[in-house]
Amino acid sequence: MSIKKRRKLAHEITGDIGISLVISLFTFCFLYFMSSSIAERYMENSGRALTDGQQYVMNVWIMSVCAIACAVLFTVLFIFMSGKRISYLTTIIREIENLKHPGGRVDIVPEGNDELTELAESINYMSGMQADMIEREKAMREERELFVRNLSHDIRTPLTSMISYSQMMSEKDVISGDEAGKYAEMMLRRSVQIKELTDRLLDDRAGTPERIDSVRFLMEQLLSEWTEMLEDSFACDIAVEGDAAASVDVYAVRRILDNLASNVEKYADDSERVTISVKISADDTERRCALAIHQENAIRKTPAVSESRGIGLESVRQLAAMYVGSADVSMTEEEFSMDVVMYFERI
Repeated sequence: MSIKKRRKLAHEITGDIGISLVISLFTFCFLYFMSSSIAERYMENSGRALTDGQQYVMNVWIMSVCAIACAVLFTVLFIFMSGKRISYLTTIIREIENLKHPGGRVDIVPEGNDELTELAESINYMSGMQADMIEREKAMREERELFVRNLSHDIRTPLTSMISYSQMMSEKDVISGDEAGKYAEMMLRRSVQIKELTDRLLDDRAGTPERIDSVRFLMEQLLSEWTEMLEDSFACDIAVEGDAAASVDVYAVRRILDNLASNVEKYADDSERVTISVKISADDTERRCALAIHQENAIRKTPAVSESRGIGLESVRQLAAMYVGSADVSMTEEEFSMDVVMYFERI
């Protein structure tokens, strides 16, 4: 707000006061002298002579009446000349009251070129900033809630596996050392995964890519785990093509595979084979590695009851988007397929 603008409003108000005062003084003088002249002529025509005391009282009375009339005139003139600014100020005050209400937004039309105009523009700016902050807070809250739902859904997959392994161990009367070691290894792996997911819940930053000298070897390991999750109920076909060295977010890739496995358990037809294939390709021009995952299965006629409501697939889309990728679903009444593409930096 410039000093010039601050002075301009003061000058305008001073000018209104000055003009009103000049007109009022002129009117006072005109009324006073005219009234005195009329009174003197009236006395002369009526043949009356006033004493000095009476003359003084009459002058005071005329002066008082003229002063009151001029005061009223001054007030009317000042209000008339400043009425537009007063009305504008009233509008500004009324709009400010709207800012007290949640989500209230004002849009005052700027008028004139003084401090009131700048005040209106400042209020409009503050109103816009407040509305933007509310929208950002709402978006952040919805994003956080979605993140927590997706992560909570992802935690259930390894937790379900741990429960299954525990039940299998408890149902067997005798467990060989090899079986016990196998189950312990599986449960340890799932426990570590749950820890990673809970750590992720406390820190929702993007995952940290790891140096992987052979992405093919990594995917073969992860697909082996994926097959172990489903082997009790489904026949699985896996295939890995290509290889490259890249910085890969193993955490994100594992979460994607877990969500695909969870989707298979809920909706796939266990009488048909489930297939998943991975294609690894290196782009020398852009120095990046493309990881393409294709998974398909027949759809069960009566799918298992699920409370996920597509949360798993949405989580896959978000994870792929973190690495400039995509996740596309193709589904008919009989078959489901999903293509996931992620891009990682080559090393």
